Amino acid sequence: MPYKNEDGYYSCLFGEHLLDVIENKEKAVMLVESEKTAIVCAMHYPEYIWLAYGGITALTNEKIQVLIGRKVILIPDMSEKAVAIMTKKISEFEERQIDVKIWDLTYGKTDKVLMESGWYNSDLEDVLRTDKTI
Repeated sequence: MPYKNEDGYYSCLFGEHLLDVIENKEKAVMLVESEKTAIVCAMHYPEYIWLAYGGITALTNEKIQVLIGRKVILIPDMSEKAVAIMTKKISEFEERQIDVKIWDLTYGKTDKVLMESGWYNSDLEDVLRTDKTI
């Protein structure tokens, strides 16, 4: 359900309208930070619904309301901070009966290791367009 800010605009998950498509009713939702990542991943993996929350601080309780009753995979960008912030958000999903899991693309690597390997703050779209391993 949309909500409006003081300027009269409302914010929602990028691609949120796809939740209402009949063919998508049983699909799991892949939730990424970047709109670009949602678009590219949707082309590679159409068996999922790809939505974006539009920034690390933009995933609000209001935005996740539309995910009630859905299976969600939350895919934060590759940094310790992003993973920590999204890990804390799990309880907000669970309070709303949203089945959520995190796909941690850092695989436990520190920011230092991610920086040295060129993956710090990368996302799944970056992985798809390169030959490098994480």
